[in-house]
Order: sequence, then structure tokens, then C-alpha cells
Amino acid sequence: AGVQFEQIISIFLENAYKYTNKGEIIVNVKINDNSMKCSVTDTGIGISNRHKNKIFDRFTRSKKNKKSGLGIGLYIAKELTIKLNGNIKVKDNPKQKGSVFIIELPVYKKIPKSI
Repeated sequence: AGVQFEQIISIFLENAYKYTNKGEIIVNVKINDNSMKCSVTDTGIGISNRHKNKIFDRFTRSKKNKKSGLGIGLYIAKELTIKLNGNIKVKDNPKQKGSVFIIELPVYKKIPKSI
């Protein structure tokens, strides 16, 4: 599960970097007894509401996108998240232009071995 989580975060960070010409990229992780929530917030070009419904589809790219790529990264992130029994979503950056990509994954605690 750790490798898949790293792949998802890597995809989020690569996209944030690609679409943020100036500003900031913030990674936030919150863990509780049942889940882990990780978000990547950027101050990039943002995503239209109409396009947010399709952003996790295979080979989907924004019309605003002038960058290279196949449009498959977020699809892979979605598939990995589903495989890990998690949730994935995107929303607008509430403070300024840009996007917030969020995954929430269940936390499975290991039971310590008795000595």
C-alpha cells in the first residue's frame, strides 16, 4: 500500500508543479484512528467546474492545458485509490485560484506481536 500511496502523491505533486507558474504548493496530511487524509493544494491555473467531473477519466486533459502529457496520471491515481479502498476528489483552492486534490485512505493498525 505504501508504494501506491507514493505514486498517488507523486502524481498530485507533478500536476501541481506543472500547472503552478508562481505561488505555492502545500501538502497536508491528517491521520486519525480510522483514516489518513492527504491533500495537495496549489495556486495554479485551476480547473473549471465542468471539467472537474471528467478530470479522473483516462486521457482527459484540460483545454487550458498547454503542457505535455497524456492525461492519464489522475486516472492512475483514481484507480490506485480505489484499489486501496479510498476516496479521491478535486475541489477549488478556497483561498485563491488553483486546485486541491484529496485522497482519503483507511488506516489498518497492525496488532503488535506478544513477546
